[in-house]
Amino acid sequence: MTRVRALGVPRTDAFFDTERVARTRADVRERWGVSDDETLVLFAPTFRGNGQLSAATDESADWGAVTRDLGPGHRVAVRRHPFTVANGPALPDEVIDGADGEMNDVLMAADVLVTDYSSSIFEFALLRRPIVMFVPDLDDYTGSRSFYRPFDHYVTGPVARSADELVEAIRGAEVDPVRMDAMVTEFCGALDGHSSQRIVRELF
Repeated sequence: MTRVRALGVPRTDAFFDTERVARTRADVRERWGVSDDETLVLFAPTFRGNGQLSAATDESADWGAVTRDLGPGHRVAVRRHPFTVANGPALPDEVIDGADGEMNDVLMAADVLVTDYSSSIFEFALLRRPIVMFVPDLDDYTGSRSFYRPFDHYVTGPVARSADELVEAIRGAEVDPVRMDAMVTEFCGALDGHSSQRIVRELF
């Protein structure tokens, strides 16, 4: 292991720039028509399948119904994985199309992230904001693809195993500081806002 050096991930540097995060959050929310006092919920799943040709997204949740059940004070944006944008059903009128914008910017704008097995949890964890794991197919996914670490190592907040549990999970979403600290330490320990500088220094 002495030949491996954890230098970080350059694209995460922006999450440590508090002024940039605040500015980006305001810009995206203004573009989407989301006010400061509304809770913006972002659903950003990964894909199922073996690659781009077979990719599909779990569509077990009716995000229009979730938006209506959450009621005033909440807005929902859905950002499908790029592999599945073309073959997913149309989004309901009350749901924001989260494909508008760069992924880092969209994450900065969100108050709550709902995802499944997407790596977006790592960037979002740097913001220390609530994450809801929506995993109706957890058993099948674990059997077919599995994880680098046990699933509960990635969990920092509520877990919804069915669409019926989503609204309650979102409403009650909070950061468990112990779980969050453990997850960030295990997976993001080399991220400190200086990854680009460190990598350039090592290379040149």
